[in-house]
Amino acid sequence: MDDYSKKVLRQYTLDAASILRHSVLLIERGEQSFYRVAAAQLRILLCDTTFRHNQVEEIAVLPILFPDMQLPALDPVLEGDQTRRMPLREWLDQPASSCSNLTVRQVIRRICDVDGGAHVDPKPVNGIPTGCDQVEWILRIARILQPELDKALEIQP
Repeated sequence: MDDYSKKVLRQYTLDAASILRHSVLLIERGEQSFYRVAAAQLRILLCDTTFRHNQVEEIAVLPILFPDMQLPALDPVLEGDQTRRMPLREWLDQPASSCSNLTVRQVIRRICDVDGGAHVDPKPVNGIPTGCDQVEWILRIARILQPELDKALEIQP
């Protein structure tokens, strides 16, 4: 990737990080509907795809900018004095919660593709099991990602 493309992609990433940070703050202040905005930013950052030349192509910005990024596991397992870290692809494929066998990637995509994050499906069910709190899932994912994203982008908290 040439320097100009990296610069443009970095700006998209900075913007997505800012939108994600503000969405989390709004959710924490009681504006629950902003979980959909947060989910859309998580999709852009972590697991966005497009269909080109009869193939699904991954276009999420973090795997492109930071291919070696690792994130703390959702359910941390202490290794010595450190939380277990996982490569990004493995992190996205871990179960999002004990109330479902959906992966982090599937939760983000279902909220974006069905529940109004990026698209709306007229069906009332988005494939997230009853009793699972999708707002909490998105908050949990965002809270783990945000400090790692800030560090990778060298953003001062």
